Amino acid sequence: KDLYDVGIHHFGFWVDDVNATVERARAEGVEFVYGPADSDTSTFGEPAGGTIRFVLVRDPEGNVVQLDQRVTS
Repeated sequence: KDLYDVGIHHFGFWVDDVNATVERARAEGVEFVYGPADSDTSTFGEPAGGTIRFVLVRDPEGNVVQLDQRVTS
C-alpha cells in the first residue's frame, strides 16, 4: 500500500543509529521514501522536547519500513 492508505501501510522499528543504518542502506541501493529527518517526540505520542530521528525506506517487496531513533544530546 502507499503511505497513508487505509490498512497496514508500513512497519516501524527502533534502531540504535539511524545515520549508520542509512549509510548501509544507501550502499545497498535501498529506495528512500522520506528522510532522514528529525521530529519532536510529541509527534510520536511522547512528552514534547525530545528528538526522534527517522527515515522511511522501501523493502525489496515494496513495503514501507520506518526506522526510528531517540536522539540524546
